[in-house]
Amino acid sequence: MTHTRMTFSAVVFCEVLLVLGCEGPPVSVEVPSWISDEGIPGTSDALSRIEVGGKRGFIDKTGKVVIRPQFDRAWGFSEGLARVVNGDRFGFIGKNGKPAFAATFDEAMDFQDGRAAVLIGGKWGFIDRTGRVCIQPSFEEVKNGFADGRCPIAVRGKYGFIDPNGRVAIPAQFDETIGFRRGLAAVRVGNFWGFVDPNGGVVLPIVYGGALWFCDDPEYAWVNIGGKTISNPSVGHISLGGAWQFIDKKGKVVIPPCSTIGIFTEGLCLRQGPGIKFGYMDREGSWHIDPRYDNGLPFQEGLAPVCIGRKWGFIDKMGREAISPQFDEAYLFRDGLARVRVRDKWGYIEPSGEFVWKPTR
Repeated sequence: MTHTRMTFSAVVFCEVLLVLGCEGPPVSVEVPSWISDEGIPGTSDALSRIEVGGKRGFIDKTGKVVIRPQFDRAWGFSEGLARVVNGDRFGFIGKNGKPAFAATFDEAMDFQDGRAAVLIGGKWGFIDRTGRVCIQPSFEEVKNGFADGRCPIAVRGKYGFIDPNGRVAIPAQFDETIGFRRGLAAVRVGNFWGFVDPNGGVVLPIVYGGALWFCDDPEYAWVNIGGKTISNPSVGHISLGGAWQFIDKKGKVVIPPCSTIGIFTEGLCLRQGPGIKFGYMDREGSWHIDPRYDNGLPFQEGLAPVCIGRKWGFIDKMGREAISPQFDEAYLFRDGLARVRVRDKWGYIEPSGEFVWKPTR
């Protein structure tokens, strides 16, 4: 259906955005595959997805199968329910593996604040946890779901926000948004970005060449100062020129221009050093862990995946090796387990590095 879109930009929680460059070269902000595949960290409700013979199921933290592999597609649990697909219909299951209600949707997003966006007849609306339609399908696009009591929606090509009852909270007037976080939403008008409050009032002026959301710890946002956003036919909208810097909620620059590949989680931010190596900086912009890795992801539950050569392992917040590099790919720890790939198979490990679910295809 070309007239509708479901956009997942993971704005609800501060995680990594894979971006290249900082000063001068254009910057394209994309959602990394590990967010799209795994969902928002911290919302998995302690059950992890597995795949056996092309079917998806779930295990608990000990590696015990609690929902046998039976679904064509499945996502992590959020607010006690998980999205699943068999055939071409989206539905939701509970932790007992049974359908929460009939699977009748063309597409669906995870539950957030008791609401899940669903696609019905070419339009997006919302259901409650019983499957009842609580906001009628009438939107061209829904982004992310609810955060701070607001959900971004598209009407006739412009973005606005609704409240949990489906009422218009901020009329559709923006060219783009990445939704609310920490009480503010980044919005774009023409070539520039700014921040608005839940009532639509402009808190930080619409003058930035690009913007991400405000982090949890610390409450900083990454913005482009001096550049502008332009449309690129091949990659969409990109930020051109200027310099990317971190600001606080008053708009004050708190960390000067820097090459970075993430945003703050657990007080640290993945950052590219003077060469091609990556390390982690603290909230003052100083190196906390020197740049010595070929790639990396944010900290979650006190550990971060890092790549040395072509293998991934994990370090702790002091930069000490917690799990030696041995995996071909690795995701963040959540609820005590991390998903890792060995050749073409996926498994789950504990913080000790021991498998609770050996890799399967």
